[in-house]
Amino acid sequence: MKIIKLSIIMLSLISYSLFGQDETDVLRLSRYIPGGTARFIGMNGAFGALGADMSSLSINPAGIGVYRVSEFTITPTYNSDNSTSLFYNKSYTDNKVKFNLSNIGYVYTFNTQKEEGWVSASFGIAYNRMADFNKNITINSNNPKSSLLDRFILDANSSNQLSSSFAGLAYDSYALFTGPIPGKTGDYYLNDFKALREQSSNKAKYGQPMERTITTKGGVGEYAFSFGSNYSNKFYLGATIGIQNVDYEEIKDHTESDLQGSELSGFNFTSNFNMKGTGYNVKLGAIYKPVDMIRLGLAFHSPTYFKLSSDFYTTMTTDFYNYPVDDSQKRVHIPLQSDVFSNKYNITNPMKIIGSVAFQIQQFGLVSVDYEYIDYTKGKIRADNDSYSDINDIIQSEYKSTGNLKLGGELKLGDFAIRAGYGLYGNPYKSTVDQYNKDAKTFSYSTGFGYRGKSMFFDLGYMMIDSKYKENLYYYEDQANNATITPETSDIHSKFSRFVATIGFRF
Repeated sequence: MKIIKLSIIMLSLISYSLFGQDETDVLRLSRYIPGGTARFIGMNGAFGALGADMSSLSINPAGIGVYRVSEFTITPTYNSDNSTSLFYNKSYTDNKVKFNLSNIGYVYTFNTQKEEGWVSASFGIAYNRMADFNKNITINSNNPKSSLLDRFILDANSSNQLSSSFAGLAYDSYALFTGPIPGKTGDYYLNDFKALREQSSNKAKYGQPMERTITTKGGVGEYAFSFGSNYSNKFYLGATIGIQNVDYEEIKDHTESDLQGSELSGFNFTSNFNMKGTGYNVKLGAIYKPVDMIRLGLAFHSPTYFKLSSDFYTTMTTDFYNYPVDDSQKRVHIPLQSDVFSNKYNITNPMKIIGSVAFQIQQFGLVSVDYEYIDYTKGKIRADNDSYSDINDIIQSEYKSTGNLKLGGELKLGDFAIRAGYGLYGNPYKSTVDQYNKDAKTFSYSTGFGYRGKSMFFDLGYMMIDSKYKENLYYYEDQANNATITPETSDIHSKFSRFVATIGFRF
């Protein structure tokens, strides 16, 4: 099993070095904490059994059937992310802020003037922000155990080739070289750390300053085209055709300096990945009101079928104290860039089932609960010229099915309302010994305030998404642990805040 696991890891490394895609891209387009209106945000998204809110078009489309009048809403948002890394006992906090649009939509409602049978029908079109990728992370410390150069050695020696975007750049910039290893035949790819380690009288002198910055941008927005109806004010049905727009950019910048005992004084390696595309899905929903105070909701989200394109390239810059290439020339500073690898492929994310219950407490307020079920092993990546079987194998072996629980409440004070909510998001990773993110956690907390007039309403909402996980910088061969393939990780604590304001008009 260990050999199989190692083979999967190495195939994944090689795939990523060529094109930029890996299993995290599938997870990124599967695990959303959606935005929407300020009322939706204030109640932490626990809206599956309620409706009459523009966000419900992307959650439970039966909610559009609850409308009794036409409505227009717009919701700007201010997002702020603070991410703190912990790497070899050194912490560093970075942040990023971004303004964008969380929701805009229009619903037209036709009333039959009946209270039995088909009471009303509604048509709606809305834009809802489904995911936000804007984040800055900085990881900064001395590394006593490894170097990114070890990752390049692992790549080169395991595949017996130099991928042009990873180890090939390191070799061409003289950060890697070939040479013998005592006790083994032939030449191997080496770096200064490994070369020193192979000499009995020397030890690899790790402890070099290392910094990794990760900058991500973009998001996922959904255009929802919905229809719903109301039967006897008891039973509501709805359907949505969703078109999702994906825009994602990731820049990873890695620097190591003051390499002791080496002609190499330092290096910088940067990877640049851009992904764009469109996804299509269908959502079906129902809400049933057995008595006035109880509402039951059920929604089905089909898998979203994404057609994507991406560009990926890397750069490598090396600096030397005094590196002779031949008798007449010395190289001091060497900048190189790989080719740009462009690719087209498809990602399918898992279907989602949402069960909901809400309790209406007369005119005083309500309490709502949503539970979402998602099987992350059903995510897939494919292309016409590549089955991506290596990445899909990792999805099957490392991901699992799980659920998300959302709680929300609203207290009404005449025309005003106070809201609060809580969310617990299941970990998509299996609890296996070698999965470094098996203990990752994500929670959300929210609050809000609203005013409802006869023809106009205004809401404010705030949500904080609290995530703890490990960021994998690279894999390396841990010589202190029987040359085990080990991820070099940093603990990340991210607090992502959404401040939203909705203004709406009824007519």
